Amino acid sequence: MATLSHSAYVYCMSCRDTIEPSFKEQCTDCYNAKNLTRRYHPVTGVVLETPYQYSGQLFKLDDTIPSDFGSFPHSSLTLACTTDFTTAIPVVPCVLDRELPLVTLPMPQTEQVQPNIKKYGNPADAMVEFPCGETSEGDEKKIDEVLNILFLFDITGSMEPFINGAKDNIKTIIPTTIANLEKTLSEKYNTKNITIHPRISIVGYRDFTDVQHFEFVDFTNDINSIHATLSVFRACGGGDAPEDIFGAFKLAMNPEHLHWNFSEKESSKYMHTTNIITLITDAPAHGAFANGGQSDSYLNSETEKDWIDMMTQIKSQNIDLSVIQLTSMMKDTVQFIKKNYDDDRYKLNLTDQSHLEHQSMAYRSCEMSCGVGAGLSACAVASAVRR
Repeated sequence: MATLSHSAYVYCMSCRDTIEPSFKEQCTDCYNAKNLTRRYHPVTGVVLETPYQYSGQLFKLDDTIPSDFGSFPHSSLTLACTTDFTTAIPVVPCVLDRELPLVTLPMPQTEQVQPNIKKYGNPADAMVEFPCGETSEGDEKKIDEVLNILFLFDITGSMEPFINGAKDNIKTIIPTTIANLEKTLSEKYNTKNITIHPRISIVGYRDFTDVQHFEFVDFTNDINSIHATLSVFRACGGGDAPEDIFGAFKLAMNPEHLHWNFSEKESSKYMHTTNIITLITDAPAHGAFANGGQSDSYLNSETEKDWIDMMTQIKSQNIDLSVIQLTSMMKDTVQFIKKNYDDDRYKLNLTDQSHLEHQSMAYRSCEMSCGVGAGLSACAVASAVRR
Protein backbone atom coordinates (compact mmCIF):
# COMPACT_ATOMS: atom_id res chain seq x y z
CA MET A 1 0.00 0.00 0.00
CA ALA A 2 1.17 3.54 -0.67
CA THR A 3 2.05 5.81 2.24
CA LEU A 4 -0.13 8.90 2.23
CA SER A 5 0.22 12.28 3.86
CA HIS A 6 -3.55 12.81 3.67
CA SER A 7 -5.81 11.41 6.37
CA ALA A 8 -8.55 10.63 3.82
CA TYR A 9 -7.95 8.17 1.01
CA VAL A 10 -9.78 6.19 -1.62
CA TYR A 11 -9.07 2.96 -3.46
CA CYS A 12 -7.87 2.78 -7.04
CA MET A 13 -10.62 1.11 -9.10
CA SER A 14 -8.01 -0.94 -10.96
CA CYS A 15 -5.31 -2.15 -8.59
CA ARG A 16 -7.12 -1.38 -5.30
CA ASP A 17 -4.08 0.44 -3.95
CA THR A 18 -4.73 3.50 -1.78
CA ILE A 19 -4.54 6.82 -3.58
CA GLU A 20 -4.95 10.46 -2.74
CA PRO A 21 -8.48 11.84 -3.33
CA SER A 22 -7.20 14.32 -5.92
CA PHE A 23 -6.39 11.42 -8.22
CA LYS A 24 -10.08 10.43 -8.22
CA GLU A 25 -10.79 6.93 -9.56
CA GLN A 26 -7.40 5.46 -10.49
CA CYS A 27 -3.80 5.76 -9.34
CA THR A 28 -1.19 7.28 -11.62
CA ASP A 29 0.20 3.85 -12.50
CA CYS A 30 -3.18 2.58 -13.71
CA TYR A 31 -4.41 5.73 -15.39
CA ASN A 32 -2.07 8.30 -16.87
CA ALA A 33 -4.15 11.36 -17.65
CA LYS A 34 -1.45 12.94 -19.81
CA ASN A 35 -0.96 9.90 -22.06
CA LEU A 36 -4.57 8.63 -21.73
CA THR A 37 -3.48 5.11 -20.82
CA ARG A 38 -5.40 2.57 -18.78
CA ARG A 39 -4.63 -0.81 -17.28
CA TYR A 40 -8.26 -2.02 -17.44
CA HIS A 41 -10.61 -1.97 -20.40
CA PRO A 42 -13.02 0.90 -19.59
CA VAL A 43 -16.18 -0.91 -20.69
CA THR A 44 -15.67 -4.60 -20.03
CA GLY A 45 -13.31 -4.29 -17.06
CA VAL A 46 -10.99 -6.91 -18.61
CA VAL A 47 -7.42 -6.81 -17.32
CA LEU A 48 -5.02 -5.93 -20.14
CA GLU A 49 -1.58 -7.55 -20.29
CA THR A 50 -0.24 -4.23 -21.56
CA PRO A 51 -1.81 -0.79 -21.16
CA TYR A 52 -3.50 0.75 -24.18
CA GLN A 53 -4.12 4.31 -25.24
CA TYR A 54 -7.46 5.81 -26.18
CA SER A 55 -8.70 9.14 -27.45
CA GLY A 56 -10.90 9.84 -24.46
CA GLN A 57 -13.92 8.10 -26.01
CA LEU A 58 -15.15 4.84 -24.52
CA PHE A 59 -15.08 1.79 -26.76
CA LYS A 60 -18.49 1.23 -28.28
CA LEU A 61 -18.90 -2.50 -27.84
CA ASP A 62 -21.92 -4.64 -28.48
CA ASP A 63 -22.52 -8.31 -29.26
CA THR A 64 -20.28 -7.94 -32.32
CA ILE A 65 -16.89 -6.39 -31.60
CA PRO A 66 -15.28 -4.90 -34.74
CA SER A 67 -12.50 -7.23 -35.89
CA ASP A 68 -10.14 -4.29 -36.23
CA PHE A 69 -9.99 -4.01 -32.47
CA GLY A 70 -8.37 -7.43 -32.10
CA SER A 71 -8.79 -9.32 -28.87
CA PHE A 72 -8.20 -8.41 -25.23
CA PRO A 73 -5.86 -8.85 -23.42
CA HIS A 74 -3.49 -7.96 -26.29
CA SER A 75 0.18 -8.76 -25.73
CA SER A 76 1.83 -7.54 -28.95
CA LEU A 77 0.54 -3.99 -29.24
CA THR A 78 -1.67 -1.45 -27.55
CA LEU A 79 -4.74 -0.04 -29.23
CA ALA A 80 -6.09 3.45 -29.71
CA CYS A 81 -9.83 4.00 -29.98
CA THR A 82 -10.83 6.52 -32.62
CA THR A 83 -13.99 8.57 -32.35
CA ASP A 84 -15.73 6.63 -35.11
CA PHE A 85 -14.99 3.34 -33.29
CA THR A 86 -13.75 1.67 -36.47
CA THR A 87 -9.96 1.85 -36.53
CA ALA A 88 -7.37 0.36 -34.22
CA ILE A 89 -4.04 2.20 -34.32
CA PRO A 90 -0.81 0.66 -33.00
CA VAL A 91 0.87 3.01 -30.52
CA VAL A 92 4.01 2.86 -28.43
CA PRO A 93 3.28 0.79 -25.31
CA CYS A 94 3.30 2.67 -22.02
CA VAL A 95 5.63 1.11 -19.42
CA LEU A 96 4.28 1.11 -15.89
CA ASP A 97 6.52 2.28 -13.06
CA ARG A 98 5.80 -0.88 -11.09
CA GLU A 99 4.10 -4.23 -11.48
CA LEU A 100 0.45 -3.86 -10.49
CA PRO A 101 -1.01 -6.29 -7.98
CA LEU A 102 -3.99 -8.07 -9.51
CA VAL A 103 -6.82 -8.72 -7.07
CA THR A 104 -8.43 -12.17 -6.97
CA LEU A 105 -12.07 -11.84 -5.96
CA PRO A 106 -14.51 -14.58 -4.92
CA MET A 107 -16.63 -15.73 -7.84
CA PRO A 108 -20.23 -16.65 -7.00
CA GLN A 109 -22.16 -19.10 -9.15
CA THR A 110 -23.16 -17.35 -12.37
CA GLU A 111 -25.14 -17.92 -15.55
CA GLN A 112 -25.81 -15.89 -18.69
CA VAL A 113 -29.59 -15.39 -18.69
CA GLN A 114 -29.65 -13.28 -21.86
CA PRO A 115 -26.79 -11.96 -24.04
CA ASN A 116 -26.51 -8.77 -21.98
CA ILE A 117 -27.81 -10.00 -18.59
CA LYS A 118 -25.64 -11.96 -16.16
CA LYS A 119 -27.15 -13.70 -13.14
CA TYR A 120 -25.20 -14.64 -10.02
CA GLY A 121 -26.04 -16.79 -7.02
CA ASN A 122 -27.89 -20.03 -6.44
CA PRO A 123 -31.35 -20.00 -8.09
CA ALA A 124 -32.69 -22.30 -5.39
CA ASP A 125 -32.20 -19.56 -2.76
CA ALA A 126 -35.03 -17.49 -4.23
CA MET A 127 -37.42 -20.43 -3.91
CA VAL A 128 -36.99 -20.88 -0.14
CA GLU A 129 -40.30 -20.37 1.68
CA PHE A 130 -40.25 -18.63 5.08
CA PRO A 131 -43.03 -18.64 7.67
CA CYS A 132 -44.93 -15.40 7.43
CA GLY A 133 -47.90 -14.11 9.38
CA GLU A 134 -49.37 -13.93 12.86
CA THR A 135 -49.66 -16.97 15.14
CA SER A 136 -49.75 -17.68 18.87
CA GLU A 137 -47.32 -19.39 21.19
CA GLY A 138 -49.24 -19.97 24.40
CA ASP A 139 -50.62 -16.63 25.51
CA GLU A 140 -48.13 -14.63 23.43
CA LYS A 141 -48.62 -13.38 19.91
CA LYS A 142 -45.91 -14.45 17.43
CA ILE A 143 -45.06 -12.45 14.31
CA ASP A 144 -43.05 -13.81 11.37
CA GLU A 145 -42.09 -11.04 8.93
CA VAL A 146 -40.45 -11.42 5.53
CA LEU A 147 -38.19 -8.48 4.63
CA ASN A 148 -37.42 -8.17 0.91
CA ILE A 149 -34.66 -5.66 0.11
CA LEU A 150 -33.57 -4.91 -3.45
CA PHE A 151 -30.61 -2.68 -4.25
CA LEU A 152 -30.65 -1.07 -7.72
CA PHE A 153 -26.99 -0.18 -8.17
CA ASP A 154 -25.47 1.93 -10.93
CA ILE A 155 -22.25 0.03 -11.78
CA THR A 156 -20.81 2.35 -14.41
CA GLY A 157 -17.26 3.70 -14.25
CA SER A 158 -17.66 6.45 -11.64
CA MET A 159 -19.39 4.20 -9.09
CA GLU A 160 -16.46 1.96 -8.06
CA PRO A 161 -15.86 3.63 -4.65
CA PHE A 162 -19.57 3.38 -3.81
CA ILE A 163 -19.71 -0.31 -4.75
CA ASN A 164 -16.74 -0.90 -2.45
CA GLY A 165 -18.49 1.09 0.29
CA ALA A 166 -21.63 -1.03 -0.02
CA LYS A 167 -19.56 -4.22 0.04
CA ASP A 168 -17.71 -3.10 3.16
CA ASN A 169 -20.89 -2.13 5.03
CA ILE A 170 -23.60 -4.50 3.78
CA LYS A 171 -23.16 -6.83 6.76
CA THR A 172 -23.89 -3.93 9.11
CA ILE A 173 -26.64 -2.21 7.12
CA ILE A 174 -28.97 -5.24 6.97
CA PRO A 175 -28.90 -6.13 10.71
CA THR A 176 -29.55 -2.47 11.58
CA THR A 177 -32.60 -2.43 9.31
CA ILE A 178 -33.85 -5.67 10.87
CA ALA A 179 -33.46 -4.25 14.39
CA ASN A 180 -35.46 -1.12 13.54
CA LEU A 181 -38.21 -3.15 11.90
CA GLU A 182 -38.37 -5.51 14.91
CA LYS A 183 -38.75 -2.55 17.27
CA THR A 184 -41.57 -1.02 15.23
CA LEU A 185 -43.46 -4.31 14.88
CA SER A 186 -43.03 -5.07 18.58
CA GLU A 187 -44.65 -1.75 19.50
CA LYS A 188 -47.40 -2.11 16.88
CA TYR A 189 -48.44 -5.66 17.84
CA ASN A 190 -47.52 -5.47 21.53
CA THR A 191 -45.26 -8.52 21.45
CA LYS A 192 -41.54 -9.18 21.61
CA ASN A 193 -41.89 -12.50 19.82
CA ILE A 194 -40.83 -11.12 16.42
CA THR A 195 -38.81 -13.00 13.79
CA ILE A 196 -37.58 -11.21 10.68
CA HIS A 197 -36.66 -13.30 7.64
CA PRO A 198 -34.50 -11.13 5.34
CA ARG A 199 -34.20 -11.77 1.59
CA ILE A 200 -31.72 -9.57 -0.30
CA SER A 201 -31.28 -8.97 -4.03
CA ILE A 202 -29.00 -6.71 -6.09
CA VAL A 203 -29.47 -5.48 -9.65
CA GLY A 204 -26.41 -3.78 -11.13
CA TYR A 205 -27.15 -1.77 -14.25
CA ARG A 206 -25.20 0.16 -16.88
CA ASP A 207 -26.45 1.54 -20.22
CA PHE A 208 -27.60 0.42 -23.66
CA THR A 209 -24.16 0.37 -25.31
CA ASP A 210 -22.51 -1.78 -22.65
CA VAL A 211 -21.72 -5.43 -23.34
CA GLN A 212 -22.96 -6.41 -19.88
CA HIS A 213 -26.06 -4.26 -19.48
CA PHE A 214 -27.33 -5.88 -16.27
CA GLU A 215 -25.79 -8.10 -13.58
CA PHE A 216 -27.93 -9.34 -10.72
CA VAL A 217 -28.46 -11.84 -7.96
CA ASP A 218 -31.99 -13.04 -7.17
CA PHE A 219 -33.38 -12.85 -3.65
CA THR A 220 -31.39 -14.81 -1.09
CA ASN A 221 -31.05 -14.92 2.68
CA ASP A 222 -27.33 -15.63 2.31
CA ILE A 223 -25.57 -12.33 3.03
CA ASN A 224 -22.25 -13.86 1.97
CA SER A 225 -23.69 -14.39 -1.52
CA ILE A 226 -24.59 -10.69 -1.69
CA HIS A 227 -21.13 -9.71 -0.48
CA ALA A 228 -19.51 -11.95 -3.11
CA THR A 229 -21.66 -10.46 -5.86
CA LEU A 230 -20.65 -6.92 -4.87
CA SER A 231 -17.03 -8.09 -4.98
CA VAL A 232 -17.24 -9.19 -8.61
CA PHE A 233 -19.13 -6.13 -9.83
CA ARG A 234 -16.65 -4.00 -11.77
CA ALA A 235 -17.57 -0.39 -12.37
CA CYS A 236 -17.13 0.29 -16.08
CA GLY A 237 -18.90 1.62 -19.14
CA GLY A 238 -21.74 4.09 -19.22
CA GLY A 239 -21.34 6.02 -22.47
CA ASP A 240 -23.41 9.22 -22.26
CA ALA A 241 -24.30 10.88 -18.93
CA PRO A 242 -27.72 9.25 -18.27
CA GLU A 243 -27.93 5.54 -17.46
CA ASP A 244 -30.68 2.95 -17.92
CA ILE A 245 -32.45 3.37 -14.58
CA PHE A 246 -35.82 2.49 -16.07
CA GLY A 247 -34.40 -0.76 -17.45
CA ALA A 248 -33.20 -1.64 -13.96
CA PHE A 249 -36.70 -1.12 -12.53
CA LYS A 250 -38.15 -3.14 -15.39
CA LEU A 251 -35.83 -6.08 -14.68
CA ALA A 252 -36.57 -5.79 -10.96
CA MET A 253 -40.30 -6.16 -11.52
CA ASN A 254 -39.97 -9.03 -14.01
CA PRO A 255 -40.94 -12.31 -12.26
CA GLU A 256 -38.76 -14.25 -14.69
CA HIS A 257 -35.71 -12.60 -13.15
CA LEU A 258 -36.54 -11.68 -9.55
CA HIS A 259 -38.80 -13.72 -7.27
CA TRP A 260 -40.40 -11.30 -4.82
CA ASN A 261 -43.02 -13.94 -3.91
CA PHE A 262 -45.80 -11.36 -3.80
CA SER A 263 -48.97 -12.42 -1.99
CA GLU A 264 -52.63 -11.54 -2.34
CA LYS A 265 -53.55 -8.35 -0.47
CA GLU A 266 -56.16 -10.14 1.65
CA SER A 267 -53.70 -12.73 2.95
CA SER A 268 -51.88 -12.73 6.26
CA LYS A 269 -48.61 -13.15 4.40
CA TYR A 270 -49.19 -9.88 2.53
CA MET A 271 -49.78 -8.09 5.82
CA HIS A 272 -46.44 -9.32 7.15
CA THR A 273 -44.15 -8.73 4.20
CA THR A 274 -41.98 -5.61 3.92
CA ASN A 275 -40.71 -4.81 0.41
CA ILE A 276 -38.07 -2.13 -0.26
CA ILE A 277 -36.22 -0.94 -3.37
CA THR A 278 -33.18 1.29 -2.86
CA LEU A 279 -31.78 3.08 -5.92
CA ILE A 280 -28.12 4.15 -5.67
CA THR A 281 -26.70 6.22 -8.54
CA ASP A 282 -24.76 9.33 -9.50
CA ALA A 283 -26.37 9.73 -12.95
CA PRO A 284 -29.86 10.63 -14.19
CA ALA A 285 -32.29 8.53 -16.20
CA HIS A 286 -32.81 8.88 -19.96
CA GLY A 287 -35.50 11.20 -21.34
CA ALA A 288 -35.93 14.97 -21.55
CA PHE A 289 -38.19 14.85 -18.47
CA ALA A 290 -35.47 13.20 -16.36
CA ASN A 291 -31.96 13.77 -17.77
CA GLY A 292 -31.39 17.24 -16.33
CA GLY A 293 -30.29 18.63 -19.67
CA GLN A 294 -27.41 16.17 -19.95
CA SER A 295 -26.31 14.86 -23.35
CA ASP A 296 -28.64 11.92 -23.99
CA SER A 297 -28.14 9.38 -26.79
CA TYR A 298 -31.36 7.52 -25.90
CA LEU A 299 -33.79 10.38 -25.42
CA ASN A 300 -36.82 8.28 -26.37
CA SER A 301 -35.87 4.95 -24.80
CA GLU A 302 -38.94 5.19 -22.54
CA THR A 303 -41.84 7.60 -22.21
CA GLU A 304 -43.27 9.48 -19.24
CA LYS A 305 -46.22 7.08 -19.32
CA ASP A 306 -43.81 4.12 -19.05
CA TRP A 307 -42.43 5.62 -15.86
CA ILE A 308 -45.89 6.42 -14.46
CA ASP A 309 -47.01 2.84 -15.10
CA MET A 310 -43.84 1.53 -13.44
CA MET A 311 -44.38 3.59 -10.28
CA THR A 312 -48.00 2.42 -10.18
CA GLN A 313 -46.90 -1.21 -10.46
CA ILE A 314 -44.35 -0.77 -7.67
CA LYS A 315 -46.94 0.66 -5.29
CA SER A 316 -49.50 -2.00 -6.25
CA GLN A 317 -47.04 -4.59 -4.94
CA ASN A 318 -46.61 -2.75 -1.63
CA ILE A 319 -42.99 -1.72 -2.31
CA ASP A 320 -41.42 1.21 -0.50
CA LEU A 321 -38.91 3.19 -2.53
CA SER A 322 -35.70 4.86 -1.39
CA VAL A 323 -33.25 6.89 -3.51
CA ILE A 324 -29.67 7.85 -2.71
CA GLN A 325 -28.96 10.98 -4.79
CA LEU A 326 -25.17 11.25 -5.14
CA THR A 327 -24.97 14.20 -7.55
CA SER A 328 -26.88 17.36 -8.45
CA MET A 329 -27.48 16.21 -12.04
CA MET A 330 -29.90 13.59 -10.66
CA LYS A 331 -32.28 16.32 -9.50
CA ASP A 332 -34.76 16.08 -12.39
CA THR A 333 -34.84 12.27 -12.22
CA VAL A 334 -35.52 12.30 -8.49
CA GLN A 335 -38.24 14.94 -8.79
CA PHE A 336 -39.91 13.02 -11.61
CA ILE A 337 -39.86 9.73 -9.65
CA LYS A 338 -41.17 11.47 -6.54
CA LYS A 339 -43.97 13.17 -8.47
CA ASN A 340 -45.23 9.84 -9.82
CA TYR A 341 -44.61 7.71 -6.73
CA ASP A 342 -45.87 9.88 -3.89
CA ASP A 343 -49.53 9.65 -2.88
CA ASP A 344 -51.57 9.46 0.34
CA ARG A 345 -50.03 6.10 1.32
CA TYR A 346 -46.57 6.03 -0.25
CA LYS A 347 -43.78 8.61 0.02
CA LEU A 348 -40.38 8.43 -1.63
CA ASN A 349 -37.56 8.28 0.91
CA LEU A 350 -34.83 10.56 -0.46
CA THR A 351 -31.28 10.90 0.81
CA ASP A 352 -29.78 13.88 -1.04
CA GLN A 353 -25.97 13.78 -0.88
CA SER A 354 -25.33 16.03 -3.87
CA HIS A 355 -23.81 18.65 -1.55
CA LEU A 356 -20.92 16.23 -0.92
CA GLU A 357 -19.76 16.16 -4.57
CA HIS A 358 -16.53 17.99 -3.77
CA GLN A 359 -15.62 15.84 -0.78
CA SER A 360 -13.17 12.93 -1.02
CA MET A 361 -14.51 9.70 -2.50
CA ALA A 362 -13.71 7.87 0.74
CA TYR A 363 -15.87 10.27 2.72
CA ARG A 364 -18.70 10.18 0.16
CA SER A 365 -18.63 6.37 0.08
CA CYS A 366 -18.96 6.24 3.87
CA GLU A 367 -21.82 8.74 3.82
CA MET A 368 -23.52 6.76 1.06
CA SER A 369 -23.50 3.63 3.23
CA CYS A 370 -24.97 5.58 6.14
CA GLY A 371 -27.64 6.98 3.84
CA VAL A 372 -28.55 3.53 2.54
CA GLY A 373 -28.94 2.21 6.08
CA ALA A 374 -31.07 5.17 7.17
CA GLY A 375 -33.25 4.93 4.05
CA LEU A 376 -33.86 1.21 4.51
CA SER A 377 -34.83 1.65 8.14
CA ALA A 378 -37.16 4.54 7.31
CA CYS A 379 -38.87 2.50 4.57
CA ALA A 380 -39.22 -0.55 6.83
CA VAL A 381 -40.82 1.53 9.56
CA ALA A 382 -43.13 3.27 7.07
CA SER A 383 -44.28 -0.10 5.72
CA ALA A 384 -45.08 -1.40 9.20
CA VAL A 385 -46.93 1.74 10.26
CA ARG A 386 -48.97 1.89 7.04
CA ARG A 387 -50.76 -1.42 7.72
